[in-house]
Amino acid sequence: MQALESTRVEWYRCYFEADVTGLAKIELPTFYLTEFGRTQTGTKNRYREISARKASNRWFPTGTTKIENISINYVSDGSATIVGTGTITTPCGEENRARFEETWLFCHGVWMISSLTIW
Repeated sequence: MQALESTRVEWYRCYFEADVTGLAKIELPTFYLTEFGRTQTGTKNRYREISARKASNRWFPTGTTKIENISINYVSDGSATIVGTGTITTPCGEENRARFEETWLFCHGVWMISSLTIW
């Protein structure tokens, strides 16, 4: 359980710091993101977009997310879902409350994220 939680913390750090090298180590190649009904697949395009936004100062400032409620459910020996609610502050300063669900898989001795859905 501790390994999953620490990997998850590292994944969020990489995301909000636009560390695409770190993201590539934690996200499965088939990772997909669904935000408010729009699904984004293909990590390479997503990493390019993250890097471009960071370079143009259009990425998230420090301290932009706050998790308010979380539940970790181990589905089997090699998979887990994490659901919860949180607040995300956009680069423009707007606060958005959202629910999320993450799917994690234990692959080759490490936890990796398979998907994130935000609604």
